[in-house]
Amino acid sequence: MSLNKFLYAFIFSFSVFYVSAQDILMQDGTFNQCSGTFFDSGGSSANYSDSENSTLTLCPDMPDMRVVLEFVLFQVNNDGDDQMTIYDADTADPGAILGTFTGDLAANPELASITASDANLTGCLTIEFTSNTFFEGEGWEAIISCRPPCQVIEAVIDDISPSTFNNDIYTVNLSQTLDFSASAIFGDGFDAGATYEWDFGDGNTATGQNVQHTYTNIGTFFVNLTVTDANGCTSFNTLNQQVDVIFDASEPGPGCPNVTGEDLLFDCDIPDTATLNSSFLVTGETTTYRVDPIQYAPPFPFTGLSNPISVNTDDVWSPVIDLPFDFCYFGTVRDQIIVGSNGLISFDISNANGFNNWSIDPGDTLPNNSNTSLSEGNIMLAHDINPNVSSSNPEIAWEIIGQAPCRTFVVSFSNVAHFSCNDISTSFMMILYETTNAIEFYIDNKPVCNSWNDGLASLGIQNDTGTVAFTPPNRNTGVWNATQEAWRFTPDGTPNVTFEWFDPAGNFFSSSPTITVPVNGDETYTAVATYTNCNGNQVVVSDDAVIDVNPQFEVTLDTPNPFICSGSNTTIDAEITIPNDSNITQNDIEYAWFLDGTPLSDDTASIVADQGGVYTVEATGGPCTLSEDITISVAEIPEITIPPEDLTVCGDFTLTQTFDLTQNDEAALGI
Repeated sequence: MSLNKFLYAFIFSFSVFYVSAQDILMQDGTFNQCSGTFFDSGGSSANYSDSENSTLTLCPDMPDMRVVLEFVLFQVNNDGDDQMTIYDADTADPGAILGTFTGDLAANPELASITASDANLTGCLTIEFTSNTFFEGEGWEAIISCRPPCQVIEAVIDDISPSTFNNDIYTVNLSQTLDFSASAIFGDGFDAGATYEWDFGDGNTATGQNVQHTYTNIGTFFVNLTVTDANGCTSFNTLNQQVDVIFDASEPGPGCPNVTGEDLLFDCDIPDTATLNSSFLVTGETTTYRVDPIQYAPPFPFTGLSNPISVNTDDVWSPVIDLPFDFCYFGTVRDQIIVGSNGLISFDISNANGFNNWSIDPGDTLPNNSNTSLSEGNIMLAHDINPNVSSSNPEIAWEIIGQAPCRTFVVSFSNVAHFSCNDISTSFMMILYETTNAIEFYIDNKPVCNSWNDGLASLGIQNDTGTVAFTPPNRNTGVWNATQEAWRFTPDGTPNVTFEWFDPAGNFFSSSPTITVPVNGDETYTAVATYTNCNGNQVVVSDDAVIDVNPQFEVTLDTPNPFICSGSNTTIDAEITIPNDSNITQNDIEYAWFLDGTPLSDDTASIVADQGGVYTVEATGGPCTLSEDITISVAEIPEITIPPEDLTVCGDFTLTQTFDLTQNDEAALGI
């Protein structure tokens, strides 16, 4: 007897008169009850016996209910003959078997809760047990209960956003954080405590009515949702909602024809003039190239590209790939390429499907026309890698991404193991741009295999004859590693791009990327760059530079009288005007006052001025501090120092007489 059963028997002995009628031992017969405990034939204190063969049916003691068994102990010898079979019926119907069980609970997790199904109108479970003539087991212990039949639950996916939805298919962008929202229709209206379990179809799951998920691979996935109510009843419908994950090529790569005009926002002090800046990709003819490090921000995915090549095949050139655009390279228009499995692109299509050599010696640098490992390639991160090593989950694939006039040829080498060093792998991509004819490398990881090929690798571009090459510093043939590194090779011959600014009226303003313009309120200037490809095609790109005058508030000073007499005063009020769309309120404004530059103690919107001079207020609200000045003039009170002279006019006063009072000005003014 096990210790567990002994302890249970000890406790049971004190309560048997309360529950003995509810406990059932394994035997032949039918019992109707929804409580108590179901034991093996040995009960709570002994093992089951050998050579048993019993069938017990357990039915609910109330109408329209379903029996539930929750096993808390299960130990049946798994020697092949001791086993329990449970039927979803009131008989041992072979077509209603829920399962056959032997061993322990760990091996049979479904025994945690076995229930009669809603379709089983009897609500009964039938248990069949057999044992052999040899070893007996500890047996089992299961709690008996009943539940009402499940309500009908229909799971509903309400939305996946951001996305487009057409023909019952959601289309979403790779690496975009998506919001998944759901609801359910509950047949009985009982939704309290319901749980929502999502399966995104890519091996990831989540719980919640509203969840987020990000797909990291391109492809088609089927999303499912299971809704479970507080009684354990689950939704009946399987959704299999199709979600297509694509790469969003609406944003062109950084090597495309581009121009940006700098926007300016003036929300504090409004200047009389402002400086506008523009930038654009400067290109030239493909007679020479400049090599620049660029930000490591791969514009396209490393995996999931549409056209796999070199699948499980080492040291091979791809079939011919037709470019849908003219690509200018070292002064020649190219429209076909091949890709080598050791990290090369070539315009010599005669090697298509042929052997891509791998051997590099320390002296084999770019340019090279003697070692076919390098000389057969034009654009390369050449080193001996092996896509036949499946353990690294390698992928070499290409795709045309984008729209004219800036389509791109993208080839990605993802997790391709090094030959002879299968535990390390390289991931990088090469991009060829339409119109600009720029070439970019994005290297996620390029380790060194010191035990093979002397650990050598070469990154760069060269002409067809292998006489001219361009490489980044310290990246020609040598032993080097790289992590999240990027380079751009830009045609740098005679310039083939022109630049212009146009004013708000659409008139030509300047050809300088940096200009000074008047600030007359909200206005828009347009930066325009015109690229001329080697095939004669012209591409015009433009961008608006917006001057946005949107003050958070304005301050003015007002006084009833800027001229006062000595000994008197006047009030100066700071009046604040706040636009409707401002984030500032009147209560946010703080004030500081100055007289001829000397701080005053006043900190309110008004001040009493009793001295002459320049009064300045500084009003601060949010990020802005604005100032305004007003001059107060003080006049001295006139003092009469010389008595004025009397003015006399002689005559008969029959006519109007005129007196010149200004004769006393000097006396009255004391001057």
